[in-house]
Amino acid sequence: MPSPLAGFRALGDRWGTAAALADGAGHLLSLGELDESERAARESAELFGERWVSSPSSAVTPSRPSRGTRPR
Repeated sequence: MPSPLAGFRALGDRWGTAAALADGAGHLLSLGELDESERAARESAELFGERWVSSPSSAVTPSRPSRGTRPR
């Protein structure tokens, strides 16, 4: 039987990877690398478990608001 700690570590690794991808997406966006930024953002969202869709303006937006944020 796998230990609970092993599952916790695996989840932490997954979230760490997702956070690094999200950070990289922001950096790529600041450099104007839109295609690479979108790819990294989508990959990060998949690891975080969020569903992302393309909006009509081709921007990547979450399909539902994150917790702790207010609608604008």
